[in-house]
Amino acid sequence: LMRLLRPLLMSYQRRHYPNLALPRTKWNLQVDPKEEHLALDGFLRKRVKWLGDDQLQDTLVAGQVTVNGAVAREACVLAPGDVVEITKPPDENMCDPRSIALNFLYEDKDMAAVNKQAGLLVQPAGEDQLNNLMSALHARYRNPDNEDMDIVPHLANRIDKFTSGVVVLGLNEKAKKALMQQFADRKVNKEYLAIVKGTFAQAKGKITGAILHDQVCEHPRYFVHEDGKPSETEYEVEECFDFVSLVRFRPLTGRTHQIRVHAADIGHPLVCDAVYGGPELTLEYLDQWKISQHGIDITGLTEPPLTRCGLHARSVSFLHPTTKQAMTVEAPLAEDMVQLLALLRTRRKQLHQQEQEPQKDQQQQQQQ
Repeated sequence: LMRLLRPLLMSYQRRHYPNLALPRTKWNLQVDPKEEHLALDGFLRKRVKWLGDDQLQDTLVAGQVTVNGAVAREACVLAPGDVVEITKPPDENMCDPRSIALNFLYEDKDMAAVNKQAGLLVQPAGEDQLNNLMSALHARYRNPDNEDMDIVPHLANRIDKFTSGVVVLGLNEKAKKALMQQFADRKVNKEYLAIVKGTFAQAKGKITGAILHDQVCEHPRYFVHEDGKPSETEYEVEECFDFVSLVRFRPLTGRTHQIRVHAADIGHPLVCDAVYGGPELTLEYLDQWKISQHGIDITGLTEPPLTRCGLHARSVSFLHPTTKQAMTVEAPLAEDMVQLLALLRTRRKQLHQQEQEPQKDQQQQQQQ
Protein backbone atom coordinates (compact mmCIF):
# COMPACT_ATOMS: atom_id res chain seq x y z
CA LEU A 1 0.00 0.00 0.00
CA MET A 2 2.80 2.41 0.89
CA ARG A 3 4.47 1.73 -2.45
CA LEU A 4 1.26 2.75 -4.19
CA LEU A 5 0.74 5.82 -2.03
CA ARG A 6 4.31 7.11 -2.09
CA PRO A 7 4.24 8.42 -5.70
CA LEU A 8 1.01 10.25 -4.91
CA LEU A 9 2.56 11.76 -1.78
CA MET A 10 5.68 12.87 -3.64
CA SER A 11 3.55 14.38 -6.41
CA TYR A 12 1.57 16.26 -3.75
CA GLN A 13 4.78 17.54 -2.15
CA ARG A 14 6.19 18.82 -5.42
CA ARG A 15 2.90 20.46 -6.37
CA HIS A 16 2.14 22.12 -3.02
CA TYR A 17 5.65 22.70 -1.69
CA PRO A 18 7.93 24.19 -4.34
CA ASN A 19 11.65 23.89 -3.78
CA LEU A 20 12.56 27.19 -2.10
CA ALA A 21 16.25 26.62 -2.83
CA LEU A 22 15.52 27.42 -6.49
CA PRO A 23 14.96 30.98 -7.76
CA ARG A 24 11.36 32.07 -8.23
CA THR A 25 10.48 33.41 -11.67
CA LYS A 26 6.71 34.13 -11.44
CA TRP A 27 4.49 36.11 -9.10
CA ASN A 28 0.68 36.18 -9.25
CA LEU A 29 -1.11 39.09 -7.58
CA GLN A 30 -4.87 39.53 -7.39
CA VAL A 31 -6.35 43.05 -7.37
CA ASP A 32 -8.34 43.84 -4.22
CA PRO A 33 -11.56 45.89 -4.25
CA LYS A 34 -9.72 48.75 -2.53
CA GLU A 35 -7.32 48.85 -5.48
CA GLU A 36 -10.03 49.44 -8.08
CA HIS A 37 -9.16 52.05 -10.74
CA LEU A 38 -5.44 51.92 -9.91
CA ALA A 39 -3.16 52.10 -12.93
CA LEU A 40 -0.88 49.10 -13.34
CA ASP A 41 2.31 51.02 -12.52
CA GLY A 42 0.77 52.40 -9.32
CA PHE A 43 -0.44 48.92 -8.34
CA LEU A 44 3.04 47.47 -8.86
CA ARG A 45 4.71 50.21 -6.82
CA LYS A 46 2.28 49.47 -4.01
CA ARG A 47 2.47 45.67 -4.07
CA VAL A 48 5.98 44.94 -5.40
CA LYS A 49 8.02 47.22 -3.16
CA TRP A 50 11.16 45.12 -3.49
CA LEU A 51 11.56 46.29 -7.10
CA GLY A 52 12.69 49.88 -7.63
CA ASP A 53 10.98 52.22 -10.09
CA ASP A 54 13.62 51.62 -12.79
CA GLN A 55 13.34 47.83 -12.38
CA LEU A 56 9.54 48.00 -12.58
CA GLN A 57 9.75 50.13 -15.70
CA ASP A 58 12.20 47.69 -17.33
CA THR A 59 9.88 44.80 -16.45
CA LEU A 60 6.89 46.56 -18.07
CA VAL A 61 8.83 47.53 -21.19
CA ALA A 62 10.10 43.97 -21.58
CA GLY A 63 6.51 42.65 -21.62
CA GLN A 64 7.07 40.66 -18.42
CA VAL A 65 3.81 41.82 -16.80
CA THR A 66 0.42 40.48 -17.84
CA VAL A 67 -3.11 41.25 -16.67
CA ASN A 68 -5.49 38.31 -16.99
CA GLY A 69 -3.01 36.63 -19.34
CA ALA A 70 -2.47 39.57 -21.73
CA VAL A 71 0.67 41.71 -21.81
CA ALA A 72 -0.20 45.06 -20.26
CA ARG A 73 1.30 48.55 -20.15
CA GLU A 74 1.74 50.89 -17.21
CA ALA A 75 -1.42 52.94 -17.91
CA CYS A 76 -3.69 49.87 -17.82
CA VAL A 77 -6.50 50.50 -15.31
CA LEU A 78 -7.20 47.56 -13.02
CA ALA A 79 -10.46 46.14 -11.70
CA PRO A 80 -11.13 44.00 -8.62
CA GLY A 81 -10.34 40.35 -9.28
CA ASP A 82 -7.83 41.05 -12.06
CA VAL A 83 -4.80 38.77 -11.90
CA VAL A 84 -1.44 40.46 -12.45
CA GLU A 85 1.41 38.10 -13.28
CA ILE A 86 5.08 39.13 -13.21
CA THR A 87 7.68 36.96 -14.92
CA LYS A 88 11.35 37.68 -14.32
CA PRO A 89 14.39 35.59 -15.23
CA PRO A 90 16.66 34.63 -12.32
CA ASP A 91 19.26 37.18 -11.27
CA GLU A 92 22.77 35.86 -11.79
CA ASN A 93 23.92 37.63 -8.62
CA MET A 94 21.35 35.94 -6.39
CA CYS A 95 22.48 34.48 -3.07
CA ASP A 96 23.30 30.76 -3.08
CA PRO A 97 21.17 29.37 -0.20
CA ARG A 98 23.74 26.61 0.30
CA SER A 99 26.15 29.29 1.57
CA ILE A 100 23.88 30.32 4.46
CA ALA A 101 25.12 28.95 7.77
CA LEU A 102 22.68 26.69 9.63
CA ASN A 103 23.20 26.28 13.37
CA PHE A 104 21.20 23.21 14.44
CA LEU A 105 20.14 22.99 18.06
CA TYR A 106 18.28 19.68 17.60
CA GLU A 107 17.56 17.30 14.73
CA ASP A 108 15.97 13.89 14.23
CA LYS A 109 13.88 12.28 11.46
CA ASP A 110 10.68 14.10 12.48
CA MET A 111 11.72 17.56 13.59
CA ALA A 112 14.58 20.01 13.94
CA ALA A 113 15.35 23.31 15.62
CA VAL A 114 17.85 25.92 14.48
CA ASN A 115 19.39 29.03 15.99
CA LYS A 116 18.56 31.72 13.41
CA GLN A 117 21.05 34.55 13.09
CA ALA A 118 19.82 38.14 13.26
CA GLY A 119 19.38 39.82 9.88
CA LEU A 120 18.10 36.70 8.11
CA LEU A 121 14.46 36.45 7.03
CA VAL A 122 12.66 33.27 7.99
CA GLN A 123 10.78 32.96 4.68
CA PRO A 124 11.28 34.23 1.12
CA ALA A 125 10.08 37.78 0.61
CA GLY A 126 10.75 40.32 -2.10
CA GLU A 127 14.38 40.53 -3.12
CA ASP A 128 15.33 38.00 -0.41
CA GLN A 129 13.77 35.10 -2.28
CA LEU A 130 16.87 32.94 -1.73
CA ASN A 131 18.61 34.78 1.11
CA ASN A 132 16.43 33.39 3.90
CA LEU A 133 16.26 30.54 6.39
CA MET A 134 13.72 28.40 4.54
CA SER A 135 15.67 28.52 1.29
CA ALA A 136 18.78 27.40 3.18
CA LEU A 137 16.81 24.56 4.79
CA HIS A 138 15.36 23.49 1.44
CA ALA A 139 18.89 23.44 0.02
CA ARG A 140 19.80 21.03 2.82
CA TYR A 141 16.74 18.76 2.86
CA ARG A 142 15.07 18.79 -0.57
CA ASN A 143 15.97 16.09 -3.11
CA PRO A 144 13.23 16.04 -5.77
CA ASP A 145 15.12 13.52 -7.90
CA ASN A 146 15.00 10.92 -5.12
CA GLU A 147 11.53 10.52 -3.64
CA ASP A 148 12.89 8.60 -0.63
CA MET A 149 15.23 11.47 0.26
CA ASP A 150 13.01 14.46 -0.56
CA ILE A 151 12.23 16.04 2.82
CA VAL A 152 10.10 19.18 3.04
CA PRO A 153 10.86 21.28 6.15
CA HIS A 154 7.86 23.13 7.65
CA LEU A 155 7.97 26.10 10.03
CA ALA A 156 6.28 25.60 13.39
CA ASN A 157 7.08 29.13 14.59
CA ARG A 158 8.43 32.36 13.12
CA ILE A 159 10.57 35.19 14.43
CA ASP A 160 11.35 38.60 12.93
CA LYS A 161 14.25 39.21 10.55
CA PHE A 162 16.34 41.05 13.15
CA THR A 163 15.48 38.68 16.01
CA SER A 164 17.92 35.87 16.72
CA GLY A 165 17.16 32.51 18.33
CA VAL A 166 15.09 29.34 18.20
CA VAL A 167 13.04 28.34 15.16
CA VAL A 168 11.29 24.93 15.29
CA LEU A 169 10.62 22.81 12.20
CA GLY A 170 8.55 19.76 11.32
CA LEU A 171 10.20 17.45 8.79
CA ASN A 172 7.04 15.64 7.65
CA GLU A 173 3.31 16.34 7.46
CA LYS A 174 2.42 14.53 10.66
CA ALA A 175 5.11 16.23 12.72
CA LYS A 176 4.23 19.62 11.21
CA LYS A 177 0.56 19.30 12.19
CA ALA A 178 1.39 18.10 15.71
CA LEU A 179 3.80 20.98 16.33
CA MET A 180 1.55 23.64 14.83
CA GLN A 181 -1.39 22.38 16.88
CA GLN A 182 0.61 22.84 20.09
CA PHE A 183 1.41 26.43 19.10
CA ALA A 184 -2.23 27.08 18.17
CA ASP A 185 -3.43 25.62 21.49
CA ARG A 186 -0.90 27.74 23.41
CA LYS A 187 0.73 24.67 24.90
CA VAL A 188 4.20 25.88 23.96
CA ASN A 189 6.30 27.87 26.42
CA LYS A 190 8.38 30.54 24.65
CA GLU A 191 10.96 32.70 26.37
CA TYR A 192 12.76 35.71 24.93
CA LEU A 193 15.56 37.89 26.23
CA ALA A 194 15.45 41.57 25.35
CA ILE A 195 17.51 44.65 26.14
CA VAL A 196 15.06 47.51 26.66
CA LYS A 197 15.18 51.20 27.43
CA GLY A 198 15.03 52.32 31.07
CA THR A 199 14.68 50.59 34.42
CA PHE A 200 11.55 49.02 35.90
CA ALA A 201 9.64 49.96 39.04
CA GLN A 202 8.40 46.36 39.33
CA ALA A 203 10.67 43.36 38.84
CA LYS A 204 7.93 41.30 37.17
CA GLY A 205 4.47 41.70 35.74
CA LYS A 206 2.02 41.01 32.92
CA ILE A 207 1.13 43.23 29.96
CA THR A 208 -2.38 42.71 28.60
CA GLY A 209 -2.93 45.36 25.94
CA ALA A 210 -4.87 44.21 22.85
CA ILE A 211 -2.83 44.56 19.64
CA LEU A 212 -4.13 46.09 16.42
CA HIS A 213 -2.51 46.27 12.98
CA ASP A 214 -1.72 49.81 11.84
CA GLN A 215 -3.37 49.95 8.40
CA VAL A 216 -2.09 53.45 7.66
CA CYS A 217 1.64 52.90 8.16
CA GLU A 218 3.52 51.91 4.99
CA HIS A 219 5.64 49.35 6.83
CA PRO A 220 4.22 46.56 9.05
CA ARG A 221 3.45 48.12 12.41
CA TYR A 222 1.15 47.33 15.32
CA PHE A 223 -0.06 49.18 18.41
CA VAL A 224 -2.09 48.64 21.55
CA HIS A 225 -5.76 49.46 21.00
CA GLU A 226 -9.02 48.27 22.52
CA ASP A 227 -10.19 47.04 19.10
CA GLY A 228 -7.15 44.79 18.70
CA LYS A 229 -6.68 41.09 19.36
CA PRO A 230 -6.35 40.01 23.03
CA SER A 231 -2.67 39.70 23.88
CA GLU A 232 -0.73 38.78 27.01
CA THR A 233 2.97 38.95 27.80
CA GLU A 234 4.65 38.14 31.09
CA TYR A 235 7.97 39.77 31.92
CA GLU A 236 10.68 39.52 34.56
CA VAL A 237 13.69 41.79 34.89
CA GLU A 238 16.94 39.82 34.82
CA GLU A 239 19.42 42.70 35.21
CA CYS A 240 19.21 46.47 35.58
CA PHE A 241 21.77 48.95 34.33
CA ASP A 242 21.64 52.76 34.41
CA PHE A 243 19.66 53.37 31.25
CA VAL A 244 18.69 49.90 29.96
CA SER A 245 17.51 46.59 31.40
CA LEU A 246 17.85 42.95 30.42
CA VAL A 247 14.34 41.47 30.56
CA ARG A 248 12.93 37.98 30.09
CA PHE A 249 9.64 38.01 28.21
CA ARG A 250 7.16 35.13 27.95
CA PRO A 251 4.44 35.76 25.34
CA LEU A 252 1.25 33.88 26.23
CA THR A 253 -0.32 34.74 22.87
CA GLY A 254 1.32 34.84 19.47
CA ARG A 255 0.67 38.23 17.89
CA THR A 256 2.99 39.76 15.33
CA HIS A 257 5.57 42.06 17.01
CA GLN A 258 3.92 41.27 20.35
CA ILE A 259 6.93 41.74 22.62
CA ARG A 260 8.08 44.85 20.76
CA VAL A 261 4.61 46.42 20.91
CA HIS A 262 3.98 45.55 24.57
CA ALA A 263 7.42 46.70 25.72
CA ALA A 264 6.98 50.04 23.95
CA ASP A 265 3.46 50.44 25.37
CA ILE A 266 4.73 50.33 28.96
CA GLY A 267 7.49 52.83 28.19
CA HIS A 268 10.37 50.39 27.67
CA PRO A 269 10.90 49.94 23.92
CA LEU A 270 13.58 47.52 22.82
CA VAL A 271 16.92 49.18 22.09
CA CYS A 272 17.63 49.80 18.40
CA ASP A 273 13.96 49.24 17.55
CA ALA A 274 13.29 52.38 15.53
CA VAL A 275 9.78 51.22 14.53
CA TYR A 276 8.59 51.37 18.15
CA GLY A 277 10.75 54.21 19.50
CA GLY A 278 13.75 52.34 20.86
CA PRO A 279 17.03 54.28 21.23
CA GLU A 280 19.82 53.68 18.73
CA LEU A 281 22.94 52.63 20.63
CA THR A 282 25.52 54.65 18.71
CA LEU A 283 29.01 55.01 20.15
CA GLU A 284 28.20 58.65 20.90
CA TYR A 285 25.06 57.62 22.78
CA LEU A 286 26.97 55.06 24.83
CA ASP A 287 29.79 57.48 25.57
CA GLN A 288 27.58 60.35 26.67
CA TRP A 289 25.56 58.30 29.15
CA LYS A 290 27.35 59.25 32.35
CA ILE A 291 26.87 58.94 36.07
CA SER A 292 29.40 60.94 38.12
CA GLN A 293 30.97 61.88 34.76
CA HIS A 294 32.02 58.30 34.06
CA GLY A 295 30.72 56.87 30.78
CA ILE A 296 31.03 53.46 29.17
CA ASP A 297 34.56 52.67 28.05
CA ILE A 298 34.29 52.43 24.26
CA THR A 299 38.06 52.42 23.71
CA GLY A 300 38.91 50.27 20.68
CA LEU A 301 35.34 50.09 19.37
CA THR A 302 34.84 51.23 15.79
CA GLU A 303 31.11 50.46 15.73
CA PRO A 304 28.36 49.88 18.29
CA PRO A 305 28.18 46.31 19.63
CA LEU A 306 24.44 46.15 18.88
CA THR A 307 22.84 47.76 15.82
CA ARG A 308 19.65 45.68 15.47
CA CYS A 309 16.55 45.22 17.60
CA GLY A 310 17.78 43.74 20.89
CA LEU A 311 15.59 40.64 20.95
CA HIS A 312 16.58 36.97 21.19
CA ALA A 313 14.29 33.90 21.18
CA ARG A 314 16.04 32.05 23.98
CA SER A 315 14.00 28.88 24.40
CA VAL A 316 10.95 26.93 23.26
CA SER A 317 9.42 24.13 25.37
CA PHE A 318 6.93 21.65 23.90
CA LEU A 319 6.12 17.96 23.42
CA HIS A 320 8.04 16.06 20.78
CA PRO A 321 5.57 15.55 17.89
CA THR A 322 6.18 11.78 17.73
CA THR A 323 7.45 10.55 21.11
CA LYS A 324 5.31 13.05 23.09
CA GLN A 325 8.25 13.56 25.45
CA ALA A 326 8.61 17.04 26.99
CA MET A 327 11.60 18.89 25.60
CA THR A 328 13.16 22.34 25.70
CA VAL A 329 15.33 23.75 22.94
CA GLU A 330 17.54 26.65 24.01
CA ALA A 331 19.69 28.96 21.90
CA PRO A 332 22.74 30.71 23.38
CA LEU A 333 22.50 34.48 23.42
CA ALA A 334 23.64 36.13 20.18
CA GLU A 335 27.18 37.51 20.22
CA ASP A 336 26.18 41.15 19.63
CA MET A 337 23.94 41.11 22.70
CA VAL A 338 26.66 39.32 24.69
CA GLN A 339 29.15 42.08 23.81
CA LEU A 340 26.78 44.87 24.80
CA LEU A 341 25.97 43.20 28.12
CA ALA A 342 29.69 42.73 28.80
CA LEU A 343 30.23 46.48 28.34
CA LEU A 344 27.32 47.30 30.62
CA ARG A 345 28.44 44.88 33.33
CA THR A 346 32.01 46.20 33.24
CA ARG A 347 30.74 49.75 33.61
CA ARG A 348 28.44 48.79 36.47
CA LYS A 349 31.33 47.12 38.28
CA GLN A 350 33.53 50.20 37.83
CA LEU A 351 30.82 52.50 39.13
CA HIS A 352 30.33 50.27 42.17
CA GLN A 353 34.05 50.38 42.90
CA GLN A 354 34.07 54.17 42.55
CA GLU A 355 31.15 54.45 44.96
CA GLN A 356 33.06 52.36 47.49
CA GLU A 357 36.23 54.50 47.39
CA PRO A 358 34.89 57.46 49.45
CA GLN A 359 33.65 55.03 52.08
CA LYS A 360 37.07 53.39 52.27
CA ASP A 361 38.78 56.78 52.60
CA GLN A 362 36.38 57.78 55.35
CA GLN A 363 36.99 54.52 57.25
CA GLN A 364 40.77 55.00 56.97
CA GLN A 365 40.52 58.56 58.33
CA GLN A 366 38.45 57.36 61.27
CA GLN A 367 40.99 54.65 62.04
CA GLN A 368 43.82 57.23 62.02
